[in-house]
Amino acid sequence: MTCNHFAQPRPTTEPFPGRVRGLLLGVDVTPLTRDQLLAAIVALKNHSGQHFVLGQNLHSAYLYRKDQQLKALYDRAAIVIADGKPVQVDTAITMRLRKGLAVTRVERIGSTDWLEMLVRTGAFSRIAVIGAIESANVSFITLLKQHCSSATYLSLPGELWNSKSEENTVTAIQTFKPDLVLIGLGMPLQESFLIRNVERIPEAIYVVVGGAIDQLSGVQALAPRWLGRIGLEWLWRLCAHPRRLAYRYSVEPALLLVERTREVWRLLSDRSRPYEH
Repeated sequence: MTCNHFAQPRPTTEPFPGRVRGLLLGVDVTPLTRDQLLAAIVALKNHSGQHFVLGQNLHSAYLYRKDQQLKALYDRAAIVIADGKPVQVDTAITMRLRKGLAVTRVERIGSTDWLEMLVRTGAFSRIAVIGAIESANVSFITLLKQHCSSATYLSLPGELWNSKSEENTVTAIQTFKPDLVLIGLGMPLQESFLIRNVERIPEAIYVVVGGAIDQLSGVQALAPRWLGRIGLEWLWRLCAHPRRLAYRYSVEPALLLVERTREVWRLLSDRSRPYEH
């Protein structure tokens, strides 16, 4: 399918905060603290339509240049979270250098740091969870019910994901009519799911959460919080899943740096050329 749906301009009024494009990585981030993020997501309920809340890290920054549909999804998103330490540092440096920016702070916010708090607000009454295996979904929903027992929950496992399970998931969402959808299929499958089905899924707030469902449910070990604060959570994950994540954490950052260096060089070269009539 095409991305015509994403060609619509992103709303610029509150609660759609402005973006900052990092000087080093060249990707957009919504500079927010955790509390501001929670308030912004809850405020989205006052605006009709589909609203996408995505995370930005080195992996997504790499894919952003390879997939035009993924780029269009990010450009259309209501909120793009700094989900990786390099992205957070790049955004913070950019804001400091561009002193005219009204925002003054951005935090690195992993999905495990705020999902429970979002549900605890009680702002959402119908919550769909698209995750990995059924047991992880059930455990995760049990956890969420401890924070908001009045909400209605729908479990949609993502185990052995294929076209049939995707079709069943879309049908279930259409019937359930959630106001919040948490998608934990991993990047880029969770983003691809939104791209393929954007014209079929109902109005709601769609939040991609990566492996947070598995981690908060206890299926996967959760990295110590202090590792995330110093930017080394990736090392924990690499040690836990070396085969699956070696390319992402070892090769992609180098390729991204080379490509970004070329982009900056081309930009500087174009600016240095004399104007020709």
